[in-house]
Amino acid sequence: METQRDPHLILPQSCLNDGVHLKIAANQHISSKEAYSRILEHLKQNADLWRGPSAPNVPYGDPLCRIAYLYGIVPANANLVEKIFEESQELADHVDEIHQSIGVLDICAFGGGPGTELLAVAKWLERRQLTDPLELNFLLVDKINEWVGTWRGLRRETNKRLSQSGNPSVTISGDFLQIDVNSESAVVNFNNWDPSFSHHIYIFSYIISEIFSDFEYFHEFVELVADRAPMGAKFLFVERAESRWAKKIEEISSDCNLDLSVLGRATSNMDSDEQSSTLGQMLTNVGRNPRTTWDAYWYVGTKVP
Repeated sequence: METQRDPHLILPQSCLNDGVHLKIAANQHISSKEAYSRILEHLKQNADLWRGPSAPNVPYGDPLCRIAYLYGIVPANANLVEKIFEESQELADHVDEIHQSIGVLDICAFGGGPGTELLAVAKWLERRQLTDPLELNFLLVDKINEWVGTWRGLRRETNKRLSQSGNPSVTISGDFLQIDVNSESAVVNFNNWDPSFSHHIYIFSYIISEIFSDFEYFHEFVELVADRAPMGAKFLFVERAESRWAKKIEEISSDCNLDLSVLGRATSNMDSDEQSSTLGQMLTNVGRNPRTTWDAYWYVGTKVP
């Protein structure tokens, strides 16, 4: 029997309450009405940037842009990744094997911003109702250091949620590491990073289409990660349902000696118990619904000898 969840709790409400916006508005010396207006403008502009003909230069340094991303994008993207874990028997079997053998699951998400993939995996584990203890050691790697506060808040709130929902067997640890994975410094300094990127699962969600072109350093960085990964490690790639991104995943995977699964496609929408209406006054104040559907390609790659 599946655990019943509070509506829209894939994203803890503490991340989107009025206190957060009022504090940002005060710091920027603007009214709360203007803050909501700017959040709406970021939602519109970011949507245009992601559909544009070049790499999207999203201004994540602006806290109101980060609020817009949390509000408009994170719940749908987290649900997408959760649905992929639910659909992929290969990922489920791998997690079960690690769980039964050592009880600690190491996951690294690249370009995960505020912790989107952590929310996804936590929701998936919650619905599986594990009985034996599992520590989820989750490393988030992103070039935007301003996400670190949100990431730690999500990790804390998600731990609290799992404990209160009858899943105390799952605990979350891990941290945030600021790296631009498509930079020369990421490659040059690879051996200096701590931790050492020896994880059981690596997640690359929409990062390829965000880089868009000129993948030289990213390509080399992923090769270094794959070389460091333990044999049998899984690499989950999630991208827009466009052939150019599928081809790029195939190219990178071939160079990294990853055995790719059959190309998967995910087209769905938010769960019925996670409704935009539960955002209450914020939904009214922003004046634009968050995204609730998706259409994505996904591959699971396995490190082989």
